[in-house]
Amino acid sequence: MITKLLSIKKISSTIPTLYTLIPVCLAVFIAADDQTVIATIFPPIMEDLQINISDIDKAAWTITGYLLGYICMMPVVGKLSDAFGHKRLLIAILIVFAIGSLLVGLSKNLEFLVASRIFQAIAAGSTIPLAITIANTSLPKNRHLVAYGIIAACAEIGGIVGPLWGGIITNYLDWRWVFWLNIPLVLIIIPIVHKNIKNNYKKNENIDYSGAILITLSLIFLTLLISSLPNFNLTTLLCSIFTVLSVSGFIFRQITAKYPIIPRFLFAKEFIVSHMIQFLVGIALIIGMVTVPLMANTVFDLSPIHSGFWLLRLTLGVAIGAIAGSILAKLFSNRTIIIVGLVLSSTGYWFLSNWNQDISDPLLTIHLFITGTGLGFLIGPIIQSATNNAGNENQGVAASLINTTKFLGMALGISSISVWGAYRFQQLNESFTLSFLTTDSTAFNQVVTNGMTVLTEFFLIAMAVCLAAIIPALLLDRN
Repeated sequence: MITKLLSIKKISSTIPTLYTLIPVCLAVFIAADDQTVIATIFPPIMEDLQINISDIDKAAWTITGYLLGYICMMPVVGKLSDAFGHKRLLIAILIVFAIGSLLVGLSKNLEFLVASRIFQAIAAGSTIPLAITIANTSLPKNRHLVAYGIIAACAEIGGIVGPLWGGIITNYLDWRWVFWLNIPLVLIIIPIVHKNIKNNYKKNENIDYSGAILITLSLIFLTLLISSLPNFNLTTLLCSIFTVLSVSGFIFRQITAKYPIIPRFLFAKEFIVSHMIQFLVGIALIIGMVTVPLMANTVFDLSPIHSGFWLLRLTLGVAIGAIAGSILAKLFSNRTIIIVGLVLSSTGYWFLSNWNQDISDPLLTIHLFITGTGLGFLIGPIIQSATNNAGNENQGVAASLINTTKFLGMALGISSISVWGAYRFQQLNESFTLSFLTTDSTAFNQVVTNGMTVLTEFFLIAMAVCLAAIIPALLLDRN
């Protein structure tokens, strides 16, 4: 009888937990949805804005720009939430996101579209670290890892729905409605946030605003530098100079500030190694997220909605792997789960790299699901390794930084494969001319085959990145 009463008490104690996570998970969901929705509406956007295929590296800024906006707020959102309150900041973020969505839908050219995506992503990028901060301050420490898995799963479910949502909308409406429909969703979420989230904040919280500005500038210039590295030019040189100046200023501020934006004690071995792994995981993840629907849409000539269903296999694996990895990390060390996840994802990418134009189910689904599950395994253990020694007062900062690192990796991944892929494709097709292609079906088929070659090489790169991440993973604490 006593055991039953204790069980009931334990179950009832999780109800406030669920109420706390629901609104923040909804916010994470719609932010993640808009990150991946671009995968299936990219072709209609290029057609509507009259962007040539030769300018695909410029069009890729619709993705890179979103990552840039994501990165801008991540390092400081934890401190801001402590100073101004979780509820107040989350509502402000949702309003900014809705305004950004409106502006994206009103875009008439690529430049305005990219600028609007960056503005929208400044809010979107705040949702994950803010959700982790709310979970850390609302839940006991023994539930943090499961909470990370739930938040990550919501992000991945948003990623799953994004391409499908984009495919469905573009089948019936203009691509702009993909973004305009965010506005009523935000209006639904705001009252739920207001009712269920406490406006926790710390009185007299010391925020190093100079340090916050310097780290934001450092990340902006670093992201721009990473994006321009594959195609070295004057922009790359200027970004290099500004990156060095802003990073130097930030380091000086970190050393001299009484209350630095990143507490100095965080820079321990476990924290640094976790960031190394996370950076490489970000590269591998974005390669899969971009290449899978691109292959379905181009090589296999599938519709946006069918491309979304291809990506569904990968992102569903990530969502399931995120929860499974967080649960298994209670039984095994973070180091063990991370290494298993990296081996599993590299194996999955090796399977994908061996695809040809005859690939079909069940192998298509199995290979994508294996890859996604391996990537999902990594999410919770990496976050916990990076935040474990942060203490209750610095959980938000540590969570913000580990997510920032992932998106820096994603920025490098998308910029590198877009520039290198365009070069490799031109190299394979240098003997063909447009008029020859339009009159010779054999040549056309060869070009499609060459496209398949380039895209499967992307998967090989992702496999190599996952294998490389095992090296720093071996340095993690065994406990």
